[in-house]
Amino acid sequence: MTRFHLLLLLVLPAITGSAQQNSTLQKQLNTFWKAKHVRAHAIARAVPFAAGDTVADIGSADGWFAAALSMYTDSITFFLEDIDSGAWSRTKFDSAVNHFAAINQKKLSHQFHYVKGTEKNTHLTRNIFHKVLIVDTYHHFSHRDEMLTDVASLLRPGGKVIILEALARKPGDIHHGCRKPIFAEHEIIEQLEARHLKLEAVKLIHKVAGRKNKLFVFVKE
Repeated sequence: MTRFHLLLLLVLPAITGSAQQNSTLQKQLNTFWKAKHVRAHAIARAVPFAAGDTVADIGSADGWFAAALSMYTDSITFFLEDIDSGAWSRTKFDSAVNHFAAINQKKLSHQFHYVKGTEKNTHLTRNIFHKVLIVDTYHHFSHRDEMLTDVASLLRPGGKVIILEALARKPGDIHHGCRKPIFAEHEIIEQLEARHLKLEAVKLIHKVAGRKNKLFVFVKE
């Protein structure tokens, strides 16, 4: 056996494994896009994003939802925050952005930054954000009072908090996926208004498992 053939035997499994991983990732991204792009588009229609905006996505996990939302915006600086840095992969996130851009024939003009927060603090810079997103994350806050106070402090005057959340059908309702309690519409409104954030709009996005998923927009005056 020549050195070339030996090298080929060593390299081929790695190439095959990499190709399989890429194929799996592409399938995951296609599935995610089909499931989530309508929600991302609904947010972009309900809350205009201006070029030059600075946007925080709280509880962003892998960041794929922000990547989907970015297809409907231009020249945004995104800060993706989560307490679990293990959910974040720069390589996979960049793959998501590029994959969604290819689907939409979108020319990219954004900046993306990742920040690790804690259960009580986002560790993001205060008073600089035009928009703060809390998408399917509100019911996950284990220290809600501290987090909402921190979120309010991130906004510049006129900045907006955008919450997309499944609403409780009855008192004590539990999210089937994570087994955490979820909230009624009036509870979310009361908790945000207690931070001097004025309710600007509430919009029904869709229903999932019989629960209304609503978009809330609050503004810092």
